[in-house]
Amino acid sequence: PALAEVTENETYTATYSSTVNKYTVTFVDEDGTTVLKEATAYDYGTAAADIVKPADPTKEATAQYTYTFNGWDPAVADVTENVNVKKQTQKSALKNLLSFLICNMQLTIKFAHIPMV
Repeated sequence: PALAEVTENETYTATYSSTVNKYTVTFVDEDGTTVLKEATAYDYGTAAADIVKPADPTKEATAQYTYTFNGWDPAVADVTENVNVKKQTQKSALKNLLSFLICNMQLTIKFAHIPMV
């Protein structure tokens, strides 16, 4: 009932509506600034398995290193707050290779150190 002048005992019951909080999950490169997937809003408590991740990112090899995608940091977890999830990359040094092309056949020799002549 509407509040009015009190003339007798009356019971008032509070009613509430609920709104689930939303939080953003953003996937970024290892530099922390390059966005790999735009921020997506998820309801509080969304299960990690329901978070849409970008395709496993790649990084182009250099003359010295190759790069392998090694997961996300922090690991994708149930949504409880806004979070930037950073790509983790494992860097591997290229082995020294010496290749020859002889009569249309490639011969590749692996060295610990390529001798300088």
